[in-house]
Amino acid sequence: MPYESLSYNLHQESLVHPALKKPEIRQKSYLNKEGYETYLITIENHSSTHVDAPAHFLKGGKTISDYQAEDMVFHHPVLVESFKKCDEDLKIRDLKKIPLESLEKADILLFKTAFHRYRKNNPEIYLKHNPGISPELIAYLRENYQSLKALGIDSVSISGYQKPEIAHKTHMAAFITKEEYGVPLLLIEDLNLKRLTYQSIIKRIILSPWRIKGIDSAPCDVLAEL
Repeated sequence: MPYESLSYNLHQESLVHPALKKPEIRQKSYLNKEGYETYLITIENHSSTHVDAPAHFLKGGKTISDYQAEDMVFHHPVLVESFKKCDEDLKIRDLKKIPLESLEKADILLFKTAFHRYRKNNPEIYLKHNPGISPELIAYLRENYQSLKALGIDSVSISGYQKPEIAHKTHMAAFITKEEYGVPLLLIEDLNLKRLTYQSIIKRIILSPWRIKGIDSAPCDVLAEL
């Protein structure tokens, strides 16, 4: 089966949310000296493509190491293409082109806003004018499509940088436990979806986060089986 990585490589010039420090990668051992290579890597856990677990915003919420391997495999992925302008959030109306039967089965939604077009050529726009997912859309999805386990987006965060007043509300809509909701969602941010289109047949999504005990979130590799 063909596979496509939906993650960006991590390096010292990786784009990260403006609130974070850039990664630092320093070589510690050298082939011509010690006979082998090792590196020291200093990185914040929300750098580049990463997955947020509920502990990111919710006291007592699951950390990334609380999840089992089977929780990271999604068998009914759905791509939602809705190209967005700067600071424009995804709304409930952006689901209108998705067949109802697909939404009812979906365990992960991948939101393609095409904002990757700014990532290389205008990083200032990519980092500070990103589209997000409205808290109303997240609440609607959790109440009506309870097979969902995760959401992903091709922007630096699910909440718009220019809308800090709703960042907490947006994340909590995904993480909070309510009787009328499905399970708390995992959130995958800074996805590379540029090679996927509405014609892509995505059989499975495999999420592989760094397994670091006790932390809220982690960088991850995301594989699409096509």
